[in-house]
Formats: sequence, C-alpha cells, structure tokens
Amino acid sequence: MNLQVIILKLLVGYPNGMASLDNLKVKMVILAKSGQEWSERTSLFAARMPDLSIF
Repeated sequence: MNLQVIILKLLVGYPNGMASLDNLKVKMVILAKSGQEWSERTSLFAARMPDLSIF
C-alpha cells in the first residue's frame, strides 16, 4: 500500500500526472534515501486509504 501512495505522490509533480517508469524509479530512490520521516509520513497516508488500488 505504501508504494501506491508514493507513486501517486510523485505523479502529482508531473505535467498531467504522467511520468515514465524510469523517472519514477529515480525519484523513488531519492525518497528512499531521504530518511525515516518520509517513510512514516507515507505510512500514515496509506493508513487513511486502506482500500486504495492503483494497479
């Protein structure tokens, strides 16, 4: 679930909400290295949307 929230968060920053898989991968690596706070924040967002399914 957390992965889906991260993907949605990243897509918001792209024109028309569209990005290549390569661009998303680069951004996800940056976020993964940004510390525990980001992980905790996205976990809280994910908890608010337990039935989210973007795939």
